[in-house]
Amino acid sequence: MPLNERDVVATVAEVRAAGQITPRALRRAVAARLGLDAKDEAVLIEKYTQCIEDAAAASSDTVAGEEKLDAIEIEASAAPFEDDSFASARPADERDVAEVMAAFSGEEDYFASASSDADTPARKSEGRVARAYSISEDEKQCDSVLDKLSDVIADLESQLALQLEAGDEEAAAATEAERQECIGRYNEFSRRLRELRGYDSASDSDDDASTEAARGGLGATVEDALAETAASIAEKEALLKRDRAAGDHEAAALTAADLDWLKQHARALRRIEDSRHETVALRIIVLGEGDERISALPLVQLLRPVAPLVEHLLNDTPPAKEKLYSTLKKAHEMIAFRSTEPVAVEMWCDETYLGHAPDLDQWAPLGDLTERAEVWPPKVVDISVALKQVQEAVEAPSCLLAIVDPGIKHVAIPMDGSVLDARLVDIASYVVLRDDPSKGRERRELGDLLQGELLRTAVVGAAYTKEADDTADGQLVRLDMLKEVREKKFEVPPTKAIHAIDAKLRDAIDVTAPFVVLYFSRGELAGKDVRPRVTLSVRHADSAPTVLADERISQTCFPGTMFELISDLLGVVRTMRGKDPRGDARPPSGPLLKWAIAPDTVIRVAVNGEAPREMPWLTIDDKKIDAPHGEFVTRVALELVVAAPLPAPGDRTPEEKFWLEPEALNLVDECVAAFKAREPLPEVAVKKLTVMDKLGVKRAEVGAIWLNLLVALRCSPTKRKIKEREAQHKAHFRTLSEYALKIQALHDASPSCRRFLDEYCPKLDGRARKDALQMLVLKRLSLEAHGRGSDYVTKLVDAVTYDDKGTDLEKRYDEDGSSHPHLLAARLVFAYWVAMGESDRDKAGAFKRFKFRGETILKSDDFLGADACARCVQSVLRADGYDCLQYDVDELDRARRTLADAAALWTAEHDPEARRRYEVAAAAGNLLAGDIVKRLASDADLSKLPRKYKLNTFATRHLETLPAGLSCLGAVFDLASNDDAGGAVRADRAP
Repeated sequence: MPLNERDVVATVAEVRAAGQITPRALRRAVAARLGLDAKDEAVLIEKYTQCIEDAAAASSDTVAGEEKLDAIEIEASAAPFEDDSFASARPADERDVAEVMAAFSGEEDYFASASSDADTPARKSEGRVARAYSISEDEKQCDSVLDKLSDVIADLESQLALQLEAGDEEAAAATEAERQECIGRYNEFSRRLRELRGYDSASDSDDDASTEAARGGLGATVEDALAETAASIAEKEALLKRDRAAGDHEAAALTAADLDWLKQHARALRRIEDSRHETVALRIIVLGEGDERISALPLVQLLRPVAPLVEHLLNDTPPAKEKLYSTLKKAHEMIAFRSTEPVAVEMWCDETYLGHAPDLDQWAPLGDLTERAEVWPPKVVDISVALKQVQEAVEAPSCLLAIVDPGIKHVAIPMDGSVLDARLVDIASYVVLRDDPSKGRERRELGDLLQGELLRTAVVGAAYTKEADDTADGQLVRLDMLKEVREKKFEVPPTKAIHAIDAKLRDAIDVTAPFVVLYFSRGELAGKDVRPRVTLSVRHADSAPTVLADERISQTCFPGTMFELISDLLGVVRTMRGKDPRGDARPPSGPLLKWAIAPDTVIRVAVNGEAPREMPWLTIDDKKIDAPHGEFVTRVALELVVAAPLPAPGDRTPEEKFWLEPEALNLVDECVAAFKAREPLPEVAVKKLTVMDKLGVKRAEVGAIWLNLLVALRCSPTKRKIKEREAQHKAHFRTLSEYALKIQALHDASPSCRRFLDEYCPKLDGRARKDALQMLVLKRLSLEAHGRGSDYVTKLVDAVTYDDKGTDLEKRYDEDGSSHPHLLAARLVFAYWVAMGESDRDKAGAFKRFKFRGETILKSDDFLGADACARCVQSVLRADGYDCLQYDVDELDRARRTLADAAALWTAEHDPEARRRYEVAAAAGNLLAGDIVKRLASDADLSKLPRKYKLNTFATRHLETLPAGLSCLGAVFDLASNDDAGGAVRADRAP
């Protein structure tokens, strides 16, 4: 049916008369009542948005104007969004045209006079334009909250429809009450957003009028300028005739030059006049990020200066258009922060290079286009936005990409003379402190501390990429690599260790290489997790907390607001819990958001064990969740203290049960409790977990793995017949040998595993807890491998020497080999004796043959490569700062001596170049490195070490004797012994 304003207004009034309704639902209801298809619904949104808003405002003041908040989102959902929707966007207003006309006419004082004239009628219009060009962080957060609330309300509406269809009136009434409450919260945040944006009824009501005025004003302004220019041309032509007649050649030349300029100016004005109804394809290029195209942008939009133009396009782009929105957002951020990070903006018109934009806030691209474009109107305009430093690095003959972990900080710089003369440690320090706000003495002191830490514990490797040269194709390779680093998707190539971290860059690398990657790994988080652990709980003021989520998230989430952190946490929960067995497509977010955004909810945050502090759900200032200055976030505890008591177990909806009674986690906890009580695992719980695992519930799969590891670690066969007991024993050993290589991943994925270690290792940090579990697994493997054949012994060797190098930047640091003295000493001694074995080769490749526990063991020598050697050095350097809380003072001293012996034994025979790195670290204060250097300097000491650490004796006594601090944890698995309680084995007891 044809649309008209009268029908739209009447339909809005009918829908609003039925009660409160969200903007999204209002539009859908109007479209449904009018019988519109998708095409007509798009026309409704495009042409009658203001009409709907005015009608809604007239029917109820409580939701006046809120419909604007979801206009972009509804447009995207109502019909497929096309780039040429910009063709119907509001053209530049009179002020834009006036500014360009002023620039053309040379009125340099125009902007000063216009900005100071605060009482003119045009000033009000300027205010609206300024608001359209600017959106604050608070507005973005409000908008995000409104989007989340819209999703919650939509979910509740779907749930309500199902309940009404099923005849469940009681549940429907509860859902309707919850829906109304969420709508009220939506209205509250809507009003808050309107306040932040400064909307008022007068300014809203005359938006269309001002737009129409602008459309007419463009032609009128250009026509006036053309008339003035034509008059000036006539005057100059007459003056030129007089000058020539008088024989004044100098004056004639000046007049002729003025006349030429006026004619060019008139040509530019005529082109602008001809552009009122033209469109152009605009390509936004963000160097290193990508480029996106807007196929039909009104050409007069280019009357806006570059900065307001990009912001205008960003505000008019629906987030559903992900790639375009992301590109515009990145360009907007780069331009907004250009005072701290210089930006280069370049333009092309139909492949003709126009040069750099001189002033992003005042220079209008259309001005240059009219004067310099050969063909009018142009077909394609390209705008390139790039950080100057990145652009210089990408275009340089040779480029350096320096990456520092943890935190994945990086910088790309041209490898010129000053960079080549910088020390490696200085380059790493520059990357880390590049964004630090400290200045003066504080920054110098911070730099000195950082350099000392880097010299003591950091390792660096170099990689070369010949394809990333300064050719056009090579520059694309460089850009792709930089983008991967920013997105945490960069795979670190094999690197060659550089042990002279105090050397100049030119002396440490191949200076002829076109592209060099320096990968620094710091050692400040030894014994800790790089990816923070975040727990979220809810409680009533008078009740104990209920844990809603216990996850590990990326370090890049910090610093962040409360809303951002809970959103990130919700994303991890959705990934881990997967599809619900009841058939739900995704975990419901409604109850969690309801508790979090309730006005009387108090949210408490504790970071890295500090005292909890209160934080709002939506910050109105720059308060962010972050670690104290100079620290990394390792642990965050969020607690929602709600005013109303939580629903009783029997009164909870399925959505509330998802959070308050997570089925898979509760089943795993039930089985763990039975295990600790030395009772059989409950069969019903085990069967349910098996079914949920088959249904694809990730939590159930991880829970089953954790339970299998617990049972295997105790290794207590329950069968009576010998054959059955032996089969059960083999199954336990197979489970241990398999998961001995996956302790890291299991700890990260299993909340039950983390809570178990919380109980038995409360004083240990995250990585130290995983190391404790690893030590128990190795002890059990060693105990069970005695006299059982080469298969058992080979699996023990694999478990001891395993080192997951990883290539993904987000995980590489966290998954490198352990720096715990017990595990590291074992790995080094085993690696030494494997490397000393007889070399051989078969179809599968090279391997070593050696004797261990009476068996001939064949071991691939892949783990003996240069990359593995570098990681050994890295682990040894980190070990100096490892908090070995499982040891007492004497035990720790013996453990460090054993590790120093093992590192010297390995280094002297198989990695002599690492000696330089230990010398640098020792000079900077690394005590363990100093002990290693002393041993390497003494030939007498080195000659004794092979006899002192014979593999058979060392393996048994070292692996099967744990620190006394682990006796409590070991007792759970029947692994505590008298030797454990007495302390670590002395190095001289392992001849």
